[in-house]
Amino acid sequence: MKQYHDLVKHVLENGKAMGLSAYGNKDNNFPDLFANNSHIPNDYHFGHEFHDDDNLEAVYLDLTSLRNRNFTKHNVDIYADYALHVQQQTQDAVCKLIEKAVEKTQQKNIIITGGYGLNVVANAYYLKKFPELNFYFEPMADDSGTSIGGALLAHRILTKDTEINPLNTTCFHGRSYYIDNEIGEASSTEDIVDLLISQKSVALYKGLAEAGPRSLGHRSILFDARNINAVNIVNKIKKREWYRPFAVSILKEDCSKFFDTSILQESKYMTVNFDSTEDARKQLPGVIHVDGTCRIHTVDETDGELYNILKVFKEKTGIGALLNTSFNLAGYPLVETPNDAIDTLNSSELDYIWFADQKILRGKGNEQS
Repeated sequence: MKQYHDLVKHVLENGKAMGLSAYGNKDNNFPDLFANNSHIPNDYHFGHEFHDDDNLEAVYLDLTSLRNRNFTKHNVDIYADYALHVQQQTQDAVCKLIEKAVEKTQQKNIIITGGYGLNVVANAYYLKKFPELNFYFEPMADDSGTSIGGALLAHRILTKDTEINPLNTTCFHGRSYYIDNEIGEASSTEDIVDLLISQKSVALYKGLAEAGPRSLGHRSILFDARNINAVNIVNKIKKREWYRPFAVSILKEDCSKFFDTSILQESKYMTVNFDSTEDARKQLPGVIHVDGTCRIHTVDETDGELYNILKVFKEKTGIGALLNTSFNLAGYPLVETPNDAIDTLNSSELDYIWFADQKILRGKGNEQS
């Protein structure tokens, strides 16, 4: 199991460069990733022997002595500069693909999917660069969404079904689990909000798990976004790197006060980064990244218990927003079963789990005080 975990964790390392890129300096002169200012990969970087150590030296000599993950705030510059270089050049390459597709098809409706579709920085960039286009960012843009798309295509081929069914769920799929009422103590939404206000971390466990790498309120870890140290506290809980930011879940009606909604009015699936306002930087410092942006999850009445928590939190604090991150530890999949949830509680510095459907609160050792 550990071997599998280490392999998966290594494969997923590339997704971490997005958060690191915000610390970078674009003036560093790195070789181009793409040939002739196009979307065509430059063999200098993407040759078939890319994983060979000799070829890695050919990619960029100055980086070969820095191939480790033990960088800190004091030695981060070269890593962050290169992450920014990769971020900017890859998103520009996708823009060229978008332009080519629009020119060829004359279509203005663009779907972004595939693993790179999880890049919320790039997604915001497309919206700003192409305000005349209509973008749909697939919430399950990784392999989970690809498999669902393949199944849907097979269904249409076999049944000749051509009916278009709009997406009307928030990506909750899977199965339900029995939860023993004895695993914790009865609690209310107000109890949970009081814990959050007292700077406790609370995992929200409800119904079917999210499909895709999003925390949309069924398997989420919540924390007070007003706390300036929230990133450090929650990164420690999740055992993640210090530089990685977190998303915010915010009442839809309050979003425009804290974030620039000129590119989008809502973001139900956490697929886009938004620029923050001065109010957000003052009142929600725990979720604002070093570049002044934040991944947004707008919440309304259709979002069930998370909406209730935000409403009560706003009644008590004046702020309808909370840090929201996926209920898992670094390198592990999203929590699925109640036992998964309890194991994660007991193996981390997470304070509580709230099983919202049963209104049961569990702390470490089932001690709720």
